[in-house]
Amino acid sequence: QILHKIAAVLKGIRGKGSDGPLILAAAGAFESALTSADLNGLEEDCMNIIEELLELMSATVLEAVDETTQIDDDTLHKWKSSCARALGAAIATGLNKSEYTPKSGERLESLAQNLLLKFLASSIGDSCLSSRFHRERYDWMVLAGACANGSPNISEQILSSLLSSTIDDLQKKA
Repeated sequence: QILHKIAAVLKGIRGKGSDGPLILAAAGAFESALTSADLNGLEEDCMNIIEELLELMSATVLEAVDETTQIDDDTLHKWKSSCARALGAAIATGLNKSEYTPKSGERLESLAQNLLLKFLASSIGDSCLSSRFHRERYDWMVLAGACANGSPNISEQILSSLLSSTIDDLQKKA
């Protein structure tokens, strides 16, 4: 199974992007599997792999970058960007409802909802950026990817959630 091979590569590096092209290719293959394969009817072990990989990538994207670390590390940037694209694809795929949603589809939808909430909170809650450093917003990349890969309804859901969360956050600060 292709998911097993992708998982072996991605889990073997412990989320640091240290294997360069191989890890980036595996992340890209995972994103492609999420967007182009029929994920309805996947067996439990495949859904477990998808969930593990989404957790790994989510932790990678949300991991704070130490400002003493070399911020322009190209491999780390490419790894985090690949993770963000795959997470955006997972959200878009999971939230794309069909008339027939088997158990695996319901689980993917639940995973997508949880990811969406996590990245909405991150994108709103971490708005105070240091003026000395430009930091890539991988959480924003996740949401942008979900909007780009999803239907207009998904984009509308994400944007309305962002707007309401931003308004709530601003009212709390006022």
